[in-house]
Amino acid sequence: MSAALSVAKQGFDVHLVEKEAELGGIVKDLNRVYPTGEDAGEILETIIRAVKTHERIKVFTSSVVSSVSGFVGSFSAQVSSSDGETTRLDIGTIIVATGAEALEPQGYYGYGINERIINQLELERLLREGSPSLPERVVMIQCVGAMEENGRTYCSRICCGVALKNALQIKELSPESDVYILYRDLQAYGIELEEYYREALKKGVKFVNFV
Repeated sequence: MSAALSVAKQGFDVHLVEKEAELGGIVKDLNRVYPTGEDAGEILETIIRAVKTHERIKVFTSSVVSSVSGFVGSFSAQVSSSDGETTRLDIGTIIVATGAEALEPQGYYGYGINERIINQLELERLLREGSPSLPERVVMIQCVGAMEENGRTYCSRICCGVALKNALQIKELSPESDVYILYRDLQAYGIELEEYYREALKKGVKFVNFV
């Protein structure tokens, strides 16, 4: 959506194709964003309104790009909607936004077996909906299924920032709760995340390194 607005503001017509029924993707489930701590819902509402009301942006929801032909500067694309309608578009440039999905770590640490074990996205939803109570002790396990020789060997680069943000949110809502972050390598890069890390230490969040 940000790309669509940027291009449209430069005077180009934009066709935005979204496979879901609503715009927003995974951001719809978030509580706050880092490093600003702003309400994710408010940010999303503002940008969706800007997209839908921009005269140069046409939005296709519940739709997919079913075929593309041509070359840079002269593409022909077919957009198919869930109700069977097909639209042909003549376009010059295509921007692909792949989106993201949260890992559901089935088989790790009782996830999917014990209802008290959730992932960060599920925690975001609870915080956004205003969970009536928070537990006395919260443990966040980082690098689950990642940075392993026989699994995902890489780091997502966002998990640590999310954990720091949510740990601070929990301490804000329930200062007496004990919050632990278990990590392999803590990726608190940049000034903003360094400040998050220092603030978490001041608030009493406990960091434990594991192998």
